[in-house]
Amino acid sequence: MGNFTTIAIAEKLFDSDTTSQGQAGRVDADNNKYMLAGIFSFKGGNTGLLYVYNNSASNRPAANFKSKTHTLAPYVKATFGPVYLESEVIYTFGKAREFDNGAADVDADSLGAYIKARMNLGPAYVGASVLYSSGDDGSDATKSKAGPQSQDLDVGLILGNDALQTWEASAGIGGANGVAFDSGKSNSIMYSVFDGFNPTPKLALQALFAYAQLDKVPAAVAVNKNDSKKLGYEFDVTASYKLYDNLTYMVGAGYLWAGDAFKGFGANSNNNSVGNDYLLLNRISLTF
Repeated sequence: MGNFTTIAIAEKLFDSDTTSQGQAGRVDADNNKYMLAGIFSFKGGNTGLLYVYNNSASNRPAANFKSKTHTLAPYVKATFGPVYLESEVIYTFGKAREFDNGAADVDADSLGAYIKARMNLGPAYVGASVLYSSGDDGSDATKSKAGPQSQDLDVGLILGNDALQTWEASAGIGGANGVAFDSGKSNSIMYSVFDGFNPTPKLALQALFAYAQLDKVPAAVAVNKNDSKKLGYEFDVTASYKLYDNLTYMVGAGYLWAGDAFKGFGANSNNNSVGNDYLLLNRISLTF
């Protein structure tokens, strides 16, 4: 409708009548999402708001609870002269766990946000980003504060990179005692600075430096609590060449100085050691 776009979506994530995962035939064990969104386009960008209602009963009857959560997610992407800006906020509230057996319900209360800015300087550019996703240290049994798992910003080649996790078919970068950091970037604070140069319209070079840490560690941790938040520092360099308008070839290298968060938590965490990691890659991307 002119500069306005409206969207309505109904999505069934889990159907207990047709699944082969042991829940077949269960009454009210489905997982459904209902979404409404509005987008406004203007000169140089667009902004919008997404609302999601997630009615999930797929944890019944085994875990005896439903989840009924509401999510609000506004975003903006805009160019002001030489400056490009994008940002998103995701806030979820409602019932994370609504129990059938009389146990105390758990409220959802999670927040995630990021902002990224880039300034163009002729064939070069510089920029920075900050990302936050709330963590849950387990100190309040009545609330679930674990941040959202769907923020669009990929910071580095290693930490929080959705494409890398897809290539590896993995659950993310792991450490001791089950510690893992995946592309959802929940429970984290991440900072990055980057610069780039385009020697030709088809060739792009970029370098990035990032720091990441956990937002919260388990409340029961009494040893090395502050150091255990550190996920580490990362440095990346990439070179991309546009073979055609929609076909790009990229080579890259990344190095991660891994932090003590990957030692795990608890009294024995200091006995574990952490090794740094590196990545070499080449990739061809077709966009359509």
